[in-house]
Amino acid sequence: IEFIHSLKIIHRDLKLENFFVDENENISLGDFGVAKQQLEGASVGTMVGSYHTIAPEIISALPQSTKSDIWSLGCVFYLLMTGQHPFKAKNWLQLSKDICKCLYEPPNTEPKIDLLIKNMLQLTPTDRFSAKQVVLQLQSIIFPEEPTSDFVEPIKLDKITKLQKLCDSIDQTKQISAEDVKFFHKMSFGAFNRWDSMQLYYLGKVLGKIGFIQLGLAILHFLGFQTDQFLYFATGFTVYCNFEPIRAFS
Repeated sequence: IEFIHSLKIIHRDLKLENFFVDENENISLGDFGVAKQQLEGASVGTMVGSYHTIAPEIISALPQSTKSDIWSLGCVFYLLMTGQHPFKAKNWLQLSKDICKCLYEPPNTEPKIDLLIKNMLQLTPTDRFSAKQVVLQLQSIIFPEEPTSDFVEPIKLDKITKLQKLCDSIDQTKQISAEDVKFFHKMSFGAFNRWDSMQLYYLGKVLGKIGFIQLGLAILHFLGFQTDQFLYFATGFTVYCNFEPIRAFS
């Protein structure tokens, strides 16, 4: 959407049914049958759009712009987050009145998402977010900034090799070098919730092998692993620890 808007193209019929997902879960935008290019000083033309996502300026026969798409996209976001349309009157007359007065119930989801939808469903087109602003806001929601004082670059997938080698190198006396301690210290402030299953498995295996039981449980508790992440971690952890991690964790 940001790309077509950069070309001054208005889709004019953004709705959930026009987003397509392939077998690899890639999302594509389709149905450009009523799309128009917004030329300088020219009218886009006829009233088009879908019942629940049409922008108020289109109903009022005012000039359309890329911001009309942003309104429609805000309606799609609202539907995805709540399962309902923001404007859901059963007859066109009442629906058009609600849209033109911007009368809808707040979605009451996450505060940042509610604010994003609010900025997309502004009655005045110039007050709405642009597509680029929507992208930036979504990125800030999905990937929130880490505190600068504690931030450490997330460990990349190829670090699993180092974890595996480290696990194999630790002998049965549970000795660990100063360099390895530094490595674990760095990892303890990393974004564990972004690790894949094998990274979690080997991390648990290494911590279990060197006897870092308390550290392992602290990681699980403070970083709030999901159930599947916990199981991968615990599988590796119990390889070298004679206790039941789920009972100890509880």
